[in-house]
Amino acid sequence: MAEIVSVRPYRDSDASSLQWLHSRTPYSGRVAYKPIPPDETLERIADLYLAFWVAEHSDGLGEGIVGCVGLTDPETDPMMRLIADSPDFLRSSQRTVLLRMMRVAPELQRRGIGRGLFHVAERWAVEKGFARLALETAPRQEASIALYKAMGCDVAARTVQGRHELVWMAKDLSERDTVPR
Repeated sequence: MAEIVSVRPYRDSDASSLQWLHSRTPYSGRVAYKPIPPDETLERIADLYLAFWVAEHSDGLGEGIVGCVGLTDPETDPMMRLIADSPDFLRSSQRTVLLRMMRVAPELQRRGIGRGLFHVAERWAVEKGFARLALETAPRQEASIALYKAMGCDVAARTVQGRHELVWMAKDLSERDTVPR
């Protein structure tokens, strides 16, 4: 049976499937031994995100949401208020968008779904005139860091939030010809 994964904009009817994806996608490269608690921000996607997409998988037996990604404005992102030591590059004059909530179902990772989600978000950011795409991850998320580097992101800063180290990565979008179509 052929497997098809397509990326499309989020719809309100995706809410429960998105919570299900979130509940089984562990943080920071860990293994999920039990469901992860619901994320209340997923109840307010239209309010918090500039844009949000889902990856939908179909294999002939059914379909479901197997990935997601969103973009926020660092000035209004509610998570940024919780980060006491945000990196200086986020306060520059370059128009920046934050890549948030990158998730891919564990059983479908390393099949290009994250890459596809990243491309869609990057293309949107370029079309909207953003000069930089930024994100944060954790050092133990080695696969995520490798993906973002492969997508053209560089480590821009490292900060500590409580007992957690954050790795901040960024990609210059001013080189428009680097964005795939």
